[in-house]
Amino acid sequence: MKEFFFRKLFFKETFIGNPNFDWNFYNENNYKKFRKIISYFMQNYLNNNEKIINLSGFLNEFILASLFNNFHPLNYSNIRFYLNKFTGKLDPITSDASYTFEPEPRYINNLNYILIFQKIVSSPEFKNAYEKEIKKIDISKLCEVFKKEIIKLNEIFFLEKEKECILKTNENVLNYFKKIETMNNVSLKQFNIEKINKRFSKFKHINFIHFLNGDVKIFNLVNLPIYLHKVIYKENGITKEHIIDKIISPNNTLKNPFFINTQIKGSLDDKISLKYKIYDKSFEITNHISLIPENELSLNFNVIEEDYYLNKKDYKFDKTTIFTKPVLIKSGIKIRLCKNCSLIFLSDLITERSKKGKETIIYGDDIGGLAIIDENKNNTVLIDGIKIKNSNGIKNIFSDYSAALLLYNISNFTLNNLKIMNANVEDAINLIDSNGKLFNVHIDGSNIGSDGIDSDFSNIDAEMIHLENLNGDGIDFSKSKFKLKNFKAKNIGDKAVSVGETSSGVIYDANINSSETCIASKDNSYVLIKKLYGDLCNSFTFASYIKKRNYNHAKIKVEKEIKYKNYLLTEEAIIENGDNLLKPNSSYKEIFEFYNYGTFKKYQIQ
Repeated sequence: MKEFFFRKLFFKETFIGNPNFDWNFYNENNYKKFRKIISYFMQNYLNNNEKIINLSGFLNEFILASLFNNFHPLNYSNIRFYLNKFTGKLDPITSDASYTFEPEPRYINNLNYILIFQKIVSSPEFKNAYEKEIKKIDISKLCEVFKKEIIKLNEIFFLEKEKECILKTNENVLNYFKKIETMNNVSLKQFNIEKINKRFSKFKHINFIHFLNGDVKIFNLVNLPIYLHKVIYKENGITKEHIIDKIISPNNTLKNPFFINTQIKGSLDDKISLKYKIYDKSFEITNHISLIPENELSLNFNVIEEDYYLNKKDYKFDKTTIFTKPVLIKSGIKIRLCKNCSLIFLSDLITERSKKGKETIIYGDDIGGLAIIDENKNNTVLIDGIKIKNSNGIKNIFSDYSAALLLYNISNFTLNNLKIMNANVEDAINLIDSNGKLFNVHIDGSNIGSDGIDSDFSNIDAEMIHLENLNGDGIDFSKSKFKLKNFKAKNIGDKAVSVGETSSGVIYDANINSSETCIASKDNSYVLIKKLYGDLCNSFTFASYIKKRNYNHAKIKVEKEIKYKNYLLTEEAIIENGDNLLKPNSSYKEIFEFYNYGTFKKYQIQ
């Protein structure tokens, strides 16, 4: 289990690789989810499914390796993987790169140790993409930039020699493509039998995977027969043995593993060892986690890898469905989702809106939601005339994302005539690292735990936004820029507009009623208010303060002086009401108390 790229996989809150796979998972709350995730990826790996790797991310790493003629970072011992929980794919993160060019491509065969990598680079899609991207690179300019960087570390740099080496590398890479086209199997490490006794201690000979039903798959990593003696495991703290006495053939590679059923079920510690021999030398290898068998994994999602047009009157999806190609949705249709099922779009999404203004309704009992994710920020997203009812939050095997509608990494989106009703989620709409426009959006949700719209690292232009009956904030900005026009909010349990963490924007006109706080600016944020109507809110009309001590200012500026009911202002912050500069009336300690015990509800504030 510690062999190949999964020895570098580690799933916790950050979903980031860890150099030591022998981490103790067993006391973690997410242990069951981890087992399911690692089982999913290992099954894909064994089935030689290269689509679990982000192709564009791997292409970038491969181009860097080829330009510097150094493929050492792509060795399985030097690469980590980030699990993108929105796309379900692994993004490679390489390490141990050097500041030198290699005279020969001696590391390129490292790719052969990883079955999926070998399949990726031998595909026509990858070869075409490589040739296209490599032509865009100005080698002379690259060398000049590299020279400026390297001179900081070494005053000796032979520019022409290095340029020649780069050009030679690309020729070698293209020749490598031609070579691996004819390969039927992965070229695993081959041993010279005459020298085997000298090299035993340097290499791993077998790898194995144990499943919860007792199945064991064993892979021979050397060109030698291996005598498998027994399996050692623990049951109720007592060490036990299961005798095998079988020969593992050199043909039992990744594509053709040696299979046995031990009847040993996966225990809590999952520590299972194999004892084996090569000639007269004995060895032992240990596995630390048992996987879920493929037929018991119950991965409740479907992938559609072709252009898709939803143009019938009614549709029903019984599984979470991932669309990898463009999708067009006709106006006025009904899409019924099963419980906890979601629609996830990884490419263009366009919804038609008829002249009659018919809505497309997405509904069901406790459905998941809609997620639109763009790996490369080049997709078209135009949603017009959609109503989402009864959302319980987007869910897949990788994560639970509590939003009815999620936009992630979208460079230019348009959301028109959108309604979200009766949602039982944290946020109705979540925008992450996305830019676009919202027009005529209506959110009504007493079951929404936090915000109507949550914007993180995004730039939005919003008009005719109507939010009501929310427990948390109406719209919450974090590290974002915004424009709000014709904004209406009613019965908001916290702040109608919350602006924080270096966000800035303009509120052209807002009508806010029956809410706790109208507008708040905090933590290096700035808000310009042109017009504000309504009952001026229950607790504060304005609030400008520091919540997190690593920030040092915040500001609200009202263009023309207006009446206000009350305000909240700390020493570091500013509120300008027309020409009047309001005086501070609170402290950081009071802000802390507000968040924990008072007006600002701790579990709602981001």
